[in-house]
Amino acid sequence: MEIYDLTHLIMNKMPVYPGTKGPDISIEFEVLKDGFEESKLELYSHNGTHMDAPAHLIPGGKRLEDYEPSKFIGSGIVIDLSNVKEERITLLDFLQVAGNKLRESTYDYLLLYTGWDKKWGKKSYFHEWPYLSEDLAGYLSTQKLKGIGIDFPSVDPSEDPKDDENLKAHKIILHEDIVIVENLKGLEDLLGRVFEFYGLPLHIKGAEGSPVRAIAVAQPEKGGD
Repeated sequence: MEIYDLTHLIMNKMPVYPGTKGPDISIEFEVLKDGFEESKLELYSHNGTHMDAPAHLIPGGKRLEDYEPSKFIGSGIVIDLSNVKEERITLLDFLQVAGNKLRESTYDYLLLYTGWDKKWGKKSYFHEWPYLSEDLAGYLSTQKLKGIGIDFPSVDPSEDPKDDENLKAHKIILHEDIVIVENLKGLEDLLGRVFEFYGLPLHIKGAEGSPVRAIAVAQPEKGGD
């Protein structure tokens, strides 16, 4: 088997969504001084590569603790949307690439590759990123998926989350009990591959979201060891 790390490293001064704070990681005890090393971690639940639960935007929605661990593991497929030129990814854009792939087989996690992760660490990462149209979000919400993953900051454009007209794609998807994994990386390595996706969040009481260590476990490509 081959294991692919799809997770951005959590660290001080890492890129974070506009309006939130980045992690504050500090060593509180040192081996030479205290006999052991231990760090203090302060971070937002949506820093870095993370998962959104329905409670993130749906009143009374499920929280991550409400799911069995099996919710965060499943067969995956990557759809290549890197040639879509507009920020807004429409249902037509998706279907022109995906075709009948979702109908032909059953997948638990649909991962959308745009290549936007190459901007990680640059100011442009959080500026005019790709996002899902309402019709695409609606279509995906009808699929029998455990989760949808993306290699950009949000399934919605960068707008005021307090405005009910915004975050529509989030709400459509989360309302159907489909979790969202944002800020993935390296999805191009999985194009055309058969793999299992693992995105395990921290087991925190009341969590509406959490950083995850996202990986893919793939079968070797033909001709490989």
